[in-house]
Amino acid sequence: MIITVVGTGNMGSSFVKRFTLAGHQVRVTGRDLNKAQALAAQFSGAQAEPAAVAAQGAQVIVLATAYGNAVSALSALVK
Repeated sequence: MIITVVGTGNMGSSFVKRFTLAGHQVRVTGRDLNKAQALAAQFSGAQAEPAAVAAQGAQVIVLATAYGNAVSALSALVK
C-alpha cells in the first residue's frame, strides 16, 4: 500500500516507522523537506516528497500535524 504521512514530528515519525515495518511504501512530507528527508533516510521503504506531489497516487493519507497546522498542511497537498 502507498501511504503518505504529513508531519515529521513525534507522531509522524512513529507512523513512518510502523508503516515501513509493516512493509508499506511510505511517502513523508512536512513544512521542512530536509527534515522529511532525514526521517525517510532512517527507514527502508520511506521516501521524502515535496508536499505538492506527496499525495499523488497515495491510497492512504495520514495527517500527523498539530491542530493549528492542519489546514495549511492539507492545503499544501493540493497545490
